[in-house]
Amino acid sequence: MFERQPATPLMFKELFARAINDWPKEIRLKVVPTGRTYTVPGLTSLEDGIASEYIGRPEEVLYRTLHQTISKAVHEALATRVSVNLSDLPPLQERFAADLKVTLQSPTWTATDRKLAKDYLARQRTVVPPTNEQDDA
Repeated sequence: MFERQPATPLMFKELFARAINDWPKEIRLKVVPTGRTYTVPGLTSLEDGIASEYIGRPEEVLYRTLHQTISKAVHEALATRVSVNLSDLPPLQERFAADLKVTLQSPTWTATDRKLAKDYLARQRTVVPPTNEQDDA
């Protein structure tokens, strides 16, 4: 494995534009009721396959967390429809920031990853107000 180089600063709009293009434009997966909740077989495998492309990259922590955020939004959307167009997802910037804060608690990330995540979160608060940047993507 190679040593990671410091990541370049990215804003949500840039992250989202790249990440959303990793996904199919439309997702149609079967929803299986499991009592008061439901599962979506294949969604986790799809997310894992997409996110695994970022393993070892400098921005891995950001993209893998963002793909998890997208997957959760798709999962929720499939509860009420048979397919999801990724362009129809609700705003994800604030949700991604919340997920990234949880990610920071995971012992699997390195000090470099944690610094990147903290720097990203600080930059979002001071430079860009929390809005839906994906609409411009």
